[in-house]
Amino acid sequence: MARRGIEMAGAPYVLYRGVDWEDLNNQGKLKMLIQLFTKKWNLEIGFPLKEAGKGNQGFQEGTIPAGEYLQILHRGSYRRVGESYKLLWAYALGEKLSLAPESIEFYLNDPCVTPEGELQTRILIPLQGRGE
Repeated sequence: MARRGIEMAGAPYVLYRGVDWEDLNNQGKLKMLIQLFTKKWNLEIGFPLKEAGKGNQGFQEGTIPAGEYLQILHRGSYRRVGESYKLLWAYALGEKLSLAPESIEFYLNDPCVTPEGELQTRILIPLQGRGE
């Protein structure tokens, strides 16, 4: 991005679509591991930019919709991010909240220079029918 003269305005992210929360939270570790390598994920990789449209050759512009989200800050290994998702799922069940079938993970620091135990990932899950 820097070589193209494009300035980022925030942390890179991955938006996962088509998430079946009930299935995901009721499967065992073996099924989850198998699915990690066999499922065809519907995802979008994004980079918030300071200037829309600048240097976007080969990229598609998009926005993250306004609305209400559950969020949590996961600290530590990416391999353990599922633990934070389980906390969000349990909270949603307890509060009788309906989750939209997607999530967004913002990667707040660089895994190339940050020790694994200090990695930070902000996870957001939109609430179903509560946007805008």
